[in-house]
Amino acid sequence: MEAREIRKKSKLTQEEMARKCHVSIATVKRWEAGNARPSPLAQRQLARLERKLNK
Repeated sequence: MEAREIRKKSKLTQEEMARKCHVSIATVKRWEAGNARPSPLAQRQLARLERKLNK
């Protein structure tokens, strides 16, 4: 699942997602625009959010 889809399904704002992934809002915007990829740490945070959605 892409970062935007995870964020939307989790009902998070870009600011909330940034806080949970320990990145800036600008970074979340770059992920969603396809201009950057999440770091390994951020990928783990996104995976945690995705697992919560699948429960």
